[in-house]
Amino acid sequence: MCLLSHNTTPICCQLHSWSGSIEMGVTCCNPERVSLPTSATGLRDGTWVMTGSNILKDGHQIKEDYGYDLENLAEGKPVE
Repeated sequence: MCLLSHNTTPICCQLHSWSGSIEMGVTCCNPERVSLPTSATGLRDGTWVMTGSNILKDGHQIKEDYGYDLENLAEGKPVE
């Protein structure tokens, strides 16, 4: 049995007054016990995050220039 699923999330708007890019990822952290940092790149212990075109595992960069650069997303475009 496969527990993975494919989801698509649309970008509904952009705030040009903010700096940075979209950060997305997965975690096995217990939501009742995790302390959320100001940025997903600060997550540790059981997290995978993509920011820009970099992949981080437990807060440490393990891959640069991976796939599509999230900073190039535009309004109305899907994140797959």
